[in-house]
Formats: sequence, structure tokens, C-alpha cells
Amino acid sequence: MNYFETIILAVIQGLTEFLPISSSAHLVFLQSLFNLKNLVNFDILLHLGTLCSILVYFRKNLITVVKDGFKSRYLLFLVLIGTLPAALAVSF
Repeated sequence: MNYFETIILAVIQGLTEFLPISSSAHLVFLQSLFNLKNLVNFDILLHLGTLCSILVYFRKNLITVVKDGFKSRYLLFLVLIGTLPAALAVSF
């Protein structure tokens, strides 16, 4: 894989991660278009990069939540409601 392919895949990951479409499917499509095989580790690194960018962007909010220790019942309620769809999806 060359730098051009790496940059294209990273940009596609960044653009499609927050849209209601599958960013992973776009990566698989482009990898097949570029005739790239067995890039699971690279896909993981791309998703890790997305996670790091989210943590950096929301760092002030995360620090506030950690300092408060979920003292706000409303915040705890929102976190539980936000994780409910994922919990239901995993259970089926």
C-alpha cells in the first residue's frame, strides 16, 4: 500500500464515520478497488484514529464528566439511554 492509498482510505474513514452509512463498508469497497488484501490491522488503526480524534474534540466534556463522577442523575440517564440500542443489538 502506498501513501496515496493510505490517505484516500483515511479521508474516506473520516468523512463517512459520522454519517448514517457504514464507514467500514466504504473501506472494504475501496480496498477491493485498489486490489488491497488483508488490511484488518489497518482498518483497526483507522478506527483508532477516529476514536482519538473524538476524544480530543470532546476532551473538555469528558473531563467534566469524569470530575463530576456521574453526580448528575440526568447525565447518567442519558448515558444509559444512549447505550441501550447497542445492548439490544448485541443481545440479538
